[in-house]
Amino acid sequence: MRPTYERGIGLIEAVIASAIMVLVTLGIVAAQAYLVRSTSTATDLIQAQYLLEEGFEAIRLIRDNDWATIEGLSNNVAYTLSFNGAVWSATTTMGIINNRFDRRVTLYPVYRDSSSRDIAESGTLDPLTRRIEVSIAWFDRSATSTRTGTTYLTDLF
Repeated sequence: MRPTYERGIGLIEAVIASAIMVLVTLGIVAAQAYLVRSTSTATDLIQAQYLLEEGFEAIRLIRDNDWATIEGLSNNVAYTLSFNGAVWSATTTMGIINNRFDRRVTLYPVYRDSSSRDIAESGTLDPLTRRIEVSIAWFDRSATSTRTGTTYLTDLF
């Protein structure tokens, strides 16, 4: 017969081994969940950046087709871009891209300094130039994420 202090050692070893296995498994599951979440966030950011660039290209194509279309768009109004297979257009009708992203294009007037002709906060209105702001918004877990870019368009032709 074994001494009393040796009894139950095998059971304690089994419990400790089980606890270590559970902790390792939980660590692996937590790491995998973090990686999946990080990959999803990175994918959303990449898609948002592509949609932002596409918005700038679309508004440039609208400008290239006819500057009068740009002139006809109101200042400080958020427009949605739509593509009918041949031509881009701006509309105030809301449109969600891929059931996830909301892209808005807003045009602002541009003023020039009277003496230097540089872009300024106030001065002479430049009817041949508009400031364009494209913003992308999407719901990300518990908050809305956004990406915004700004450029200037001028009547080149």
